[in-house]
Amino acid sequence: MLYSQLIGIIEFTLRIPQYLTAIVGLVLSFRTFSLRAIYKISPIIAVQLLVNTVTIVIFAPLDVAINPFLLLRWFSMSNVIIKTILMITVVSKALVIFRDLVAIGFFIHRTYWLLHPLQMRKTSYVIAALIFAITFGLSTAFLVPYFGVLDQIDGIREDCFYTSCVTGPYDVGRKTVVVTMVTISIITVISGCVFVIVLQKKVTPAADKKINRVLKYEFLFRCAFETFPFLADVISSSLFKFSIGYYLGAYSTQFISMDMAIFTVVYYRMLKKHNHTTTVNVSRIKADFSGGSVQNATPPFTANTSKVQE
Repeated sequence: MLYSQLIGIIEFTLRIPQYLTAIVGLVLSFRTFSLRAIYKISPIIAVQLLVNTVTIVIFAPLDVAINPFLLLRWFSMSNVIIKTILMITVVSKALVIFRDLVAIGFFIHRTYWLLHPLQMRKTSYVIAALIFAITFGLSTAFLVPYFGVLDQIDGIREDCFYTSCVTGPYDVGRKTVVVTMVTISIITVISGCVFVIVLQKKVTPAADKKINRVLKYEFLFRCAFETFPFLADVISSSLFKFSIGYYLGAYSTQFISMDMAIFTVVYYRMLKKHNHTTTVNVSRIKADFSGGSVQNATPPFTANTSKVQE
């Protein structure tokens, strides 16, 4: 068994419980709270949970469908199977880019909100949405060449267990997508760094502290496990003809499964804590009213009126 096959099997085995954890977190979140209630608590949490839902519904089944063929080689790797795997890979890469674009939109939105706290939230959401739409359109245009060369592939090396080992004119489309992903990764790092710097220097409203802190940690997590390894792999492959990604395995796929598993649970815990805090506050108010503390208190206006009448 080769190293690339071994690391691929290990990572695939680890992803299964991570997908299950994310599914449990999403089910608990949407069973306990409606989407409208989650949006009222935090629009960011609502969008993040929706993105994770879309990802888990599309990404997890494709991942499970691809890897037994690619890693275990149960059947001969005919052109039909290779084309199917590549088509699924394109969809997976599109999801990766989509998640990066959502992150960029969040970073821009939160940075704008920190710099202009008195502005309406709708303005910052519109700005983030416009940038997201423009970047998404460009990335989709870059993905088109991927499909145009699927009929011209030559095959896949027997000793390699990554889709990047496919040979043929498909390489041109792959290079185009790599350039796209590098560009988006750099934009993600820049927008995230600006957000973290502004977050450290600005006073954050109490209601936004937790979500800003979670976004900061999610950005650092993304940089450590996806963006920096990806950029290092591209640089090492281009300049030194040495692939770091060969030794890391499918780190991008692994990051997505870890990200969904960890932060879906984090967002669910935040929703539960918010719900508990709200329940406690309502109970205290009811207890104050039922105890008569509000009724027995003398209103300041009434007291002043009595003094005037005297």
